[in-house]
Amino acid sequence: NNDLIDLYAVGHEAVTRGDDEVPFKHTLKINGPKGEIVRVSALFDGAAMVAAMCWSIFKQVKHRLGTWRESKKRLQMANGDIVPSKAVWKGRMTLGKVEVEGEFEVFDSKGGWAFLLGKPLLHLFRAQQDFSTDTVTIADRQGGNITILYNEIRQSKLSDNIIGVNLTLDVKQVATYMGGSEAKPPPRAV
Repeated sequence: NNDLIDLYAVGHEAVTRGDDEVPFKHTLKINGPKGEIVRVSALFDGAAMVAAMCWSIFKQVKHRLGTWRESKKRLQMANGDIVPSKAVWKGRMTLGKVEVEGEFEVFDSKGGWAFLLGKPLLHLFRAQQDFSTDTVTIADRQGGNITILYNEIRQSKLSDNIIGVNLTLDVKQVATYMGGSEAKPPPRAV
């Protein structure tokens, strides 16, 4: 039905590297306390009033993130549903050459995204989006270290058969997308 338009679609089968409008995604590095770096594909969303990691990803990487705590916050979704946050993490995060101290909540996105980079983090990164070039320019607090981020959805795909999975995704995200985990891989058809 051509009359139906997805107002908010991420990784939809119709997304190509052509002229289609696509959400902006870029790899966010989350810095663990012992030098670990957790890489997640972050969906930029200036309408989201919080940054958040999907519960399915968090369960796989929380041991690398160090100090996190339970959260008492409840998050209201666009459809009015209220979802309890399962945890909150605070620490250093990096996009391009810019590093900030920030925090994110954790809840189940039901596969909608791995990480939602909402308005509070976009503000800390001093993000400015250019829709004509599909880029986001970020800078540190002093206005130096200016970095232009390119939309990774438009970059090369890991495989044409795995829609929505980018080469820049962390291995654990690829496993989650395909099903299974490193310890228990997905079943294989014979």
